[in-house]
Amino acid sequence: MPLQQMPVILKEDKKHILDTISKLNPDQQELAEMLTKELPYSKMAHILDCSENTLRGRIFRLRNNLKVAN
Repeated sequence: MPLQQMPVILKEDKKHILDTISKLNPDQQELAEMLTKELPYSKMAHILDCSENTLRGRIFRLRNNLKVAN
């Protein structure tokens, strides 16, 4: 999607997103940040010193925690 067409995050939405992320533990906050940077799983796993399968499990739990936090 070209930059001009990217949706703008409203101030209220940004506050909600930041509030939700602040409720996560530090490890999940770091993972959420990596996901926003769209790093490949292999690179994220290397940074976190874990396997890609472990990373997938952590992402699954992160998504569940974000659903509960909303």
